[in-house]
Amino acid sequence: MSELDIATISTQLGYVKIKCSPELTVEELTRLAVQKISLTSSSSRYGLEITENASNIVGRRFLCPHLTWSEVCETVRNNTVLLSVRFFPTKFEDSVRRDRSALFYLYDQVIQQYKNVWEENRDFQMCFEIGCLMLKMFIGDKITESSLEAVEKSQDLSAFFPQFVLQHQKEKYLKRAILNHAPTLQYHSKEECILEILNRLLLLIQFDNDAYTCFLGAGLGIPVRVLLGPRSQVRISIGNTKEIRLLTFFMSIEKVVVSEISGREGRRYQVKLILANDPEAGQPIIFTFDSRTVADTVAHTVEGYCRLARPEAKQPDRPLLIWGCPFRPLRNCPFSESGTAGKMTADGEPTLVRSQITLERVLGEGQFGDVYKGAYRPAGPNSSVLPVAVKACKVGLSADDKKRCLEEADLHGKLCHPHIIKLYGACKDEPVWLVLEFAGEVTTPPD
Repeated sequence: MSELDIATISTQLGYVKIKCSPELTVEELTRLAVQKISLTSSSSRYGLEITENASNIVGRRFLCPHLTWSEVCETVRNNTVLLSVRFFPTKFEDSVRRDRSALFYLYDQVIQQYKNVWEENRDFQMCFEIGCLMLKMFIGDKITESSLEAVEKSQDLSAFFPQFVLQHQKEKYLKRAILNHAPTLQYHSKEECILEILNRLLLLIQFDNDAYTCFLGAGLGIPVRVLLGPRSQVRISIGNTKEIRLLTFFMSIEKVVVSEISGREGRRYQVKLILANDPEAGQPIIFTFDSRTVADTVAHTVEGYCRLARPEAKQPDRPLLIWGCPFRPLRNCPFSESGTAGKMTADGEPTLVRSQITLERVLGEGQFGDVYKGAYRPAGPNSSVLPVAVKACKVGLSADDKKRCLEEADLHGKLCHPHIIKLYGACKDEPVWLVLEFAGEVTTPPD
């Protein structure tokens, strides 16, 4: 690599080339790219996105802002780096007053995302109205029969409507529907059209949500998708269910602790959210990721939204990421943790590592949680896999209910008798698991 390299960054307005040294950071490169295309808003709202699959509008991965250009060249390789709006505003109307250039850039980004997936949507009315608004912006003046004909000659209606809308009815009826809808848009400015389009696309494709697959809890916990955004805050969706649960607000997050864990399954990365001034928050929220880049993206995304959620006067004195991030851990942080099981807490209760427990099937369901048949792999070269029953408390239990579960584990651990089911230990982070000796199923017939 030469002393002065040329970084090529893709933007919604075309490619930009920036001269940079190997030591130039991603944060500085982002600022230069924002200046290069004359965006007047703060560069802190933008990020350099790694684009591998343009049709994927969730799970965006961003370069760590602390990486240097030389490290980026090794990380990105053949992938494109795109300057993207990373942190979405809560009110787009504010963008009109403060920064029109940022609003137009956001519009171009969201429309590209919409067009990548618009054939997957089947909301005819919503897609029809968005197409009419896009037509109004393109024409600029009143939508008339002659202006529609001019549009068809220049680039066709397929630039504004997905195929299922165009094929929904004959062309002459579609044009008539557009002309009938046109009077409602007659006095719309370009900015008003953009605002209406963005508000419709919030409902249609939820572009302000970033979703990442991970495990809830330490180790191999419950597979979930964590949703991050100004409207969703920090939410999760579990499995294939459509149920979405709110875990916390960005305003409530006091610290973000990132750590790396090495175990039998390889390296994993934990992002732990420590909440402040919340009487219900008895335990921190922990997400475990297989990918270092995804863990880093989530950590910095949470950090950014936490910064935006607080006024300048209430910004914390110390960094939110108290141990740094996966690509830049602080020197004094305990960044690597060993995955040993059976550690004892101060009260003498055995604490287990979730990665050594596998859930196999549901044995029963209850008000506060479910009971699973599972397998427990104790640490040690000569240990064998043990069949266990796992009492998994439901996600989102109140602090009192969690306390009862842990008190039950504490009491159970003190009982030692051949006729009493043995407690191997508990996973105390969210969600709480009690790991018990498996004594067969109630429905199993006697020999």
